[in-house]
Order: sequence, then C-alpha cells, then structure tokens
Amino acid sequence: MPYGLLREYSVEGYIDFSKIGTGAIDLTAYKYFVGENAVNLTLGLDAYVEDNKGIDEICIEFYDNQGLAASYHIMNKDSYSGQFSEVIPLNGVTNTFKL
Repeated sequence: MPYGLLREYSVEGYIDFSKIGTGAIDLTAYKYFVGENAVNLTLGLDAYVEDNKGIDEICIEFYDNQGLAASYHIMNKDSYSGQFSEVIPLNGVTNTFKL
C-alpha cells in the first residue's frame, strides 16, 4: 500500500490578512446534490468579521420562475469560515423551522 498524502482529506486555502476585521464575507465554494428526499448542500465561506461582531445565520434563498420559492437558514455554527455541509429535507419528509 502506498504511503503519502490523501488528497480527498487535504484542505487548501489562504488567509487574506488585508481583510481581517473588515466584515468581508466571500463565498469560496458552492456545490449541491439533489436526491430523492433531500438536497445535500456544501458551502465554503471566508468570513472576516469586524471586531466584537459575529455572524448569527446564513440565509439561502431559492428562486423559481415565479420568484422567491423558499428560504433556508443555517444557524448555530461555531464558525462560518471554512466549508460545511447541510442536508435540506424535501417532499415533506420532515417539518423544520429552517425552511
């Protein structure tokens, strides 16, 4: 068995020191997979919050050809910098206050 770096577990990125404390939030990754009863959503964010401030939640809005179809709220994260995944239930599988 070869010994070495496992690319699927590596994390790449950098800190932009000029943005520290500016309040800038950059979307760095976005991918999703729609299954039968759920959407698996992965987001990557670089959040450079201002001093003595934080992020309460992320609100993702979904639109169709009629306009706003739904909003999903991501809350209670220790940090909003980096990548994280959410599973959004569909087809009435579960009722959640987030959607």
